[in-house]
Amino acid sequence: MRMKLLLKFLILMLFVSIILNCTTESEDTYGDTIIKGVVVDMADSTPLDSVLVTLSYSKLLGYTTWIDLEPLTDSTGCFYYNYYCRKDYAYKIEFSKKGYLFYNYPFVIEKAKTNNFFVVMKKESLKAK
Repeated sequence: MRMKLLLKFLILMLFVSIILNCTTESEDTYGDTIIKGVVVDMADSTPLDSVLVTLSYSKLLGYTTWIDLEPLTDSTGCFYYNYYCRKDYAYKIEFSKKGYLFYNYPFVIEKAKTNNFFVVMKKESLKAK
């Protein structure tokens, strides 16, 4: 009997906590987030132009969405984006360029802040077998 009562109490508490955490107001926005930095070649630190910056975001245990940000890096390897991040999502960015490898882990974005990145990419080496 005690176990049934305890189980009912736990289910009730879970239900109440879910109801209290849900909101019908549009409080899911967190603010403007600046994503900027430079991408360079690992061998000689020359700036890399035309690097694709991909932003991915997801909710906890949700689907991940990817967005290719425009424009690509410029001739100085620089990129700058002003993105409006939502409160309940986690954001990260990755970099890709044909002939180059991105060895870093995806960079996590801090919402409603300025995020500065120094990205190093390594040229793919083609080895003949």
